[in-house]
Amino acid sequence: MTDDAIEIAAAVHYSFLPESYDDDLLSVETVLRPAETLGGDYCSVFALSESRTLLCVCDAVGHGIASALFASRINTFVLSHALQETTPCDLLVSLNRFLCTRLRIAGMFASFFAVIFDRQKMQIDFAGAGHPPVLHYSAAGQRVTPLHSVTTLLGIETPLVIDCQSSVRRLQPRDKYVLYTDGLIEACDRHGVMYGERRLAGFVARHHQLSSREFNQRLLRELEDYTEGQVRDDMLLMTVTVK
Repeated sequence: MTDDAIEIAAAVHYSFLPESYDDDLLSVETVLRPAETLGGDYCSVFALSESRTLLCVCDAVGHGIASALFASRINTFVLSHALQETTPCDLLVSLNRFLCTRLRIAGMFASFFAVIFDRQKMQIDFAGAGHPPVLHYSAAGQRVTPLHSVTTLLGIETPLVIDCQSSVRRLQPRDKYVLYTDGLIEACDRHGVMYGERRLAGFVARHHQLSSREFNQRLLRELEDYTEGQVRDDMLLMTVTVK
C-alpha cells in the first residue's frame, strides 16, 4: 500500500472518532496521537437513550493497519450491539465472544473499558477488560480514585477466564473521569522513566477545574515536554466533565 493510500485510509479510519460530545450532563473531549499513521487505539460515545450515554475505549495490540482494522471492527460491533446490551458486562462479554469466534484467525486481542452514564439514576456503571484504570476525580471528596479493570484482555478465550464484574458509582457535579490508553502512561522521558499512573493522577488532582478541552490540551503539552516530543506508542485521551 502506498503512503498516499495509507494517509487516505487513516483519514477514513479516524473520521469515526468523537472529537466532542456535549449534553445537559456531560462534556466530553477526545484527542488521539498515533505513533504511526494508523494505530489500534479507538473510542466511542453513544447515546443509548435520553438518559443513558455509553463511553468506551479500546486498545488493539500492535500498531499499523492490522491493529487499526481490529479496533475499527470492535467499534462497529459496539455501535451495532450497544442498544441490545443492558450493562457494560453484557457488552464486554458479547464483544469477547465475537472476537474469539469470528476474528480468532487474526491472532489479536485488545483491552477494553466501558462506562454507562445514567442521568436519571445519577450514577455510572462501568467494567474493564485488561485496560488501564479510568481515573475519577471526586469534587465532593477532592480526591482521585482509579476505577480498575477486573477481567482479562478480550479476544483470547471465551468464556472469559475471569468473570466480568461491573461496578456502580454516584454521579456528582464537577466530577471528572479520565479514560486513556497505555501509551499515555507509558510515555518515557530521556532516561526511560515512564510518565506513569501516579503522575497522571497528580495532574488530574491539580487541574480538575479545567474544562475537558483545556484539560486535554494542558496534559498533551505536559507530555510533549516530558517526552521531548518522542512518541513511541499510540496515545488516546478521553476526558469527561460532569456539569
